[in-house]
Amino acid sequence: MEGVRKLSYTKMLLKIEEEREKREEDVVDGCCSRVFGCNGDIQDWRSKYVRIITSLWVLILGPLCGFLGACDYIQKTCELLTVITMVYFLTTLLSSQFSGFRLMNRLWILVGILWVASGWYKYHRREFGDDLENFFNLALIGSISWGVSVLVPLTLTDPAFINCCQLISAV
Repeated sequence: MEGVRKLSYTKMLLKIEEEREKREEDVVDGCCSRVFGCNGDIQDWRSKYVRIITSLWVLILGPLCGFLGACDYIQKTCELLTVITMVYFLTTLLSSQFSGFRLMNRLWILVGILWVASGWYKYHRREFGDDLENFFNLALIGSISWGVSVLVPLTLTDPAFINCCQLISAV
């Protein structure tokens, strides 16, 4: 009789745990559906978002690469910021074509972090004369817009991040 009670108690605990997990998934799917319009499939939304946001960043980075390249050509130098901007531009182009591949999206985020860091590195070296104030504004606006449009949404919807959060909340 005692064994039957333990078995039914264990089944009851498993059922409660399954219901709790289903409610958590419903909350995430509900938020995803209401806020982003993804109808419960956050990965589908993520793929569409990457396609849209990479197109916008290509429109920004293309002319920026041309401008930085022309400045380096005129000054007969090769700046780190120019090289990383060009690499980020090419990574953005690839990421727009392969928006469904998580590894490509993660590479895009990593190169983006290097791009933002190289902008701040150039600012802290202070080698550009009178444009110190203008470059600070450019670096700040670029960092904030990149963080809000790329880093935060793609990190929060990354399956690895979601699984990590679920593991932490389970402990």
